[in-house]
Amino acid sequence: TAIIVALMYVFPFGLVHLVDQWKLALGIPGLGRKFLQANLLRKFLNYPEEIRNSVSAGEIVMGMTRDVGQVVKMYMKVLAFLGGLGKASLTLGFILNRNKMASIPLSIFPLILGLFLLGRSKRLDTATRNMLDAQDDLVATVNDAVTNYRLIADFKLDAYTVAYYEDTIVRYNKTAKELGVIMQNTAFMPPWLMTILTGIYMVYGVFQVRSLGGWISLGTYLATMNAFKDMGGQVGEMFMELAQVVQLMGALKRLTFYLNQPTDLIRRMEVNRARRKLGRDAYTGRTGNSVGVDSKGHAIWGVDTVPLKLSQVKFSFCNANGQRQEVLRSINKSFPQGRLYGFIGDKHCGK
Repeated sequence: TAIIVALMYVFPFGLVHLVDQWKLALGIPGLGRKFLQANLLRKFLNYPEEIRNSVSAGEIVMGMTRDVGQVVKMYMKVLAFLGGLGKASLTLGFILNRNKMASIPLSIFPLILGLFLLGRSKRLDTATRNMLDAQDDLVATVNDAVTNYRLIADFKLDAYTVAYYEDTIVRYNKTAKELGVIMQNTAFMPPWLMTILTGIYMVYGVFQVRSLGGWISLGTYLATMNAFKDMGGQVGEMFMELAQVVQLMGALKRLTFYLNQPTDLIRRMEVNRARRKLGRDAYTGRTGNSVGVDSKGHAIWGVDTVPLKLSQVKFSFCNANGQRQEVLRSINKSFPQGRLYGFIGDKHCGK
């Protein structure tokens, strides 16, 4: 009997260990990161030029690393919340089976926490977005300094660059501190509330004990008190999981913004198909055999008689003021093969 009891005590712990190992082997977070990061990079590569120029290196780098990781973490928090909900349901069933009057404080507890989190969500979201923006600026400043080092060194801008970077650090530290204070106060809400409710039940519930004219035993009263503490811990963990989900919603919004930007993929596909059609039409009947010889007696192949063509070529870029600067417009030209060509002209004329 002792061996059976010992096995019944050890077996569930071993089973939990195996289940946790199995969850790690599934690699769900890794699959989620790969899916989001690959699609975000694919989306970025197909942005129109003006949208790609409007996104800083810091924003896209942090989007692919930090924001994607936080979105995956958010979904894992949702799964953890569902797991905590199952545990809390078992504890709630035990309490109500022993003392149905305990349902009153237990129903008030999640209601108050839900209303508190609902009222806190906007402030939490704003603080998170401010911190993420400050962190993006921090990364972008470092990236610009590394990329433009030669320019900074030649124009003696070292002191200015360091001072600007220190300003971004101060801003990030300020926003991170504000978010930390909000999260700390949020984390203290469940223990405070459960402590107050437990104190109220200690006064109210003691009169339910049989020795004081009630209908429950002293053991049931004490067991209910312990169950209250367990329930408070479980609901508190669930509350913090939801609070972190609300906090991580900022990363989800940013990632959704990047992924919902328009692309020029359809336009480039249409241009490519039109170009391929022109190529097929130009090569029709000119492949496979020679069409004569040149002055040196060398064979001339049909594909070598197809001229090189520029058709409706245009190019523009955004200047420092964010305005579109047109350089080339509707360039059409044909060049026979077999010669060397050069584009000449004044400085800054668009060569």
